[in-house]
Order: sequence, then C-alpha cells, then structure tokens
Amino acid sequence: MQEMYQNHLKSVSAVANICSAAMALSDYTSQDKNYSETSYNLIKRIRNKTNILFFLSIFISLVFLYSCGGGGGSSSSSPTAQGGGTVTPTPPPPPPPTDSSSFETSEYQNQYGLGLINSSAAYARGATGQGMIIGVTDSGLDITHKEFSFSKVAPGSDLSYSNYTPNTDQKRHGTIVSSIAAGIKDGDGTHGVAYDAKIFFVAIQLSAPDPDYDPIDLGDDTGAGAPDYSGIDNFFDQLFD
Repeated sequence: MQEMYQNHLKSVSAVANICSAAMALSDYTSQDKNYSETSYNLIKRIRNKTNILFFLSIFISLVFLYSCGGGGGSSSSSPTAQGGGTVTPTPPPPPPPTDSSSFETSEYQNQYGLGLINSSAAYARGATGQGMIIGVTDSGLDITHKEFSFSKVAPGSDLSYSNYTPNTDQKRHGTIVSSIAAGIKDGDGTHGVAYDAKIFFVAIQLSAPDPDYDPIDLGDDTGAGAPDYSGIDNFFDQLFD
C-alpha cells in the first residue's frame, strides 16, 4: 500500500509539471506577436486540455487519499482475509510451565499417591482443579475434617435428609474419598489431587454389616488355616470348560 501511494504521488507530480510547463509556454507564446495564429490556437487547445488534466489529477488524488484513510497516517482497520472476512489474530504462545518441583511440598510428599500419578507435572501447567466440580456419592461427608471444609462443597449438595442424618462412622469413607480427590492445600497434613476443585456430594444410606457378622478366617500370610474352597473352585472350572 505504501509503495502504491508513493507511485501515485509521482504520477500526479509528473502531470502537474506537464500542466505547469504547458501553461507557461502558452503564456509566453501568446505574448509573441510574431508567432503564427495557427501555432497560437494549437497551444491554446493544449492549454485547455492540460487544465482539465490538472484538475482531474487533483480530484483523483483526493479520492485516493480519502480511500487510504486520509494519507500520511497508517490505517487502523483490522486486517481482512480474501473474501472480506476479518482475520483472527494468532494468540500468543502459552507461558512455559513452572518448575514442577516447587509443588512437591511436605503436603505433597505426605500423600504418596500424588507422586505415583505425577501430579506435580499437572500443577506446573496450571491443572489444579480450579473451576472444576467433582461428584461423589457416599454414605456421608464430614465438613469439619481438617482436610475439608464447607467452602469446598458445591451448591446443591445433599449432606443429609429428613430421614437420614449420617453419624460419624457413616461419614468416614465419604470424607476420605472427597479429601483424596480435592482435599485442601493449606501447608498442613496433605492435600487432594485437584485441591482447587469443589465437591458435589450426595449422601446415600448404605447397608451396614450385621452386628454379629464374623469375617471368615482366611488363615495366615502363607494361607495356612484357610477354609478349603477347592470344591467351589472346581465347580467354576467345570462351568467354563
């Protein structure tokens, strides 16, 4: 665009110089009484035509400058693609990830599972659960636990009902699950995998074992003293043969 603008100015300047020279020549020759009438009329016609070209070049220049945004200054309009569509600017590249070791605090080390799944690498890239909601359905949730709080509970959660209010024992498992998923990161104890996420919790009443329930003795670490299940095993082996 800048090159085309400069070339146009050169063309206009050339036309203006020709017009000026022609008008000067016409003035000069019109004063020469010895010049023939034919030559004088020819130059007069040239002068009339150059006047028209002069004013036409000025008009074209004004139109060109207006289309360029006034000339002299750069246009601030958005770049357009072929076909008239606006070109979407390319977003800047994301910043390099933070050093993952900075997230491997004492809280991180206290929960060995975080290291097993390499959570610090995700944290270094900004994946801390911010803005996320994790759904948990369990027998209860203790919002007074040190690794949890009411601020971590998403709106709409159901922690109890008119016919079911979880007791301390019923809250244990759900609290452990929620804390592993999104436990608070506060510099004490441990923290959850997605420590910035919230928990949408729905408490459900689960059946409890009979008070007289006696787990089967599976014997010691070597299996000695365990019940004989060979008959059951043989049954299923035969079933799938």
